[in-house]
Amino acid sequence: MKNYFWNNVSLAAIVITVLLGGTKMTTAASSPETTRDGMINNNQSENKDLVEIEFHNDYVKPVKVYFEDPTTHGEVSTLILRIATGQKETIHSHPGHTFIVYDMGNIQRDTFVVTENYGRKQFFHIRNYESVEVEFHNELKENEDDDKSSMEIYWVGKENEEVLKGKTEYFNGRVRLETQTGHKFVAYNKDRSYRMEFFVTAPSGQSQLFEFQSNRILLTFKYQSLLPDKRVAHLFWVETIEGDKEKVHRHPVGSVTDGNAVELHSDSNHQFQAFHADENGNLERLLGTYTVTADRGGKQHFTIRDDNEEL
Repeated sequence: MKNYFWNNVSLAAIVITVLLGGTKMTTAASSPETTRDGMINNNQSENKDLVEIEFHNDYVKPVKVYFEDPTTHGEVSTLILRIATGQKETIHSHPGHTFIVYDMGNIQRDTFVVTENYGRKQFFHIRNYESVEVEFHNELKENEDDDKSSMEIYWVGKENEEVLKGKTEYFNGRVRLETQTGHKFVAYNKDRSYRMEFFVTAPSGQSQLFEFQSNRILLTFKYQSLLPDKRVAHLFWVETIEGDKEKVHRHPVGSVTDGNAVELHSDSNHQFQAFHADENGNLERLLGTYTVTADRGGKQHFTIRDDNEEL
């Protein structure tokens, strides 16, 4: 098994970075205004009933945008735009059309599908693939949790120092931050009587949503090793893709050393697994599988112990 930090962190919305495979890519003879019917059109007299698409290049390098021809089932893509870093470009297209973004090294960076109706506008942001965009969403209603409605968000450093990064002052407030895979954040209410932890599991270039909710289940995982040498248990949330029981993803949510504990917030019926890993980060032994059975707003304690089950 590969290094666990990269092996099983796929989310449903993740677009996997791949080299160009069997797709045939062509270059449009000129700018988008001369592309053939059914693709895109920048003729102002004909655009009022199309979907206006605005691409924003937030990536650290220039990119190329290709239109995927629906008549060839994705086998032919036509270059329509080159966008410099920090710049934006506008085209007009149709609902359901697909655009593929590549960097200048021909590595796929993103896929966008037009979902707006005719006459509307849609924005596509090509993200910075050197970082993860996290968004904190405050769902704590003031009339239910007045002492928790305002939350301060801290990034947790290597020495467990906490650095203030943002604040949500009201219900439905949002904070967006740029961070890295594996980073940890904590959030407190005004008097620090309420604390929540969040682990960034999305890979670079993707985004992850964290929600402040008052009725989630507080989980405690304590590791008690039976081995003579001090070990570390690596903890994962286990996601089974709906409709495909055989397709399982493990998302790293934290590590705990022998004799210590880690707290997480989760929901009923969620499942977690704990593993040992070798010095290269390769998972080598399953320590246990744990299913959340507590009701929302409750607490549940799990003890991680060594066993002989191999991965």
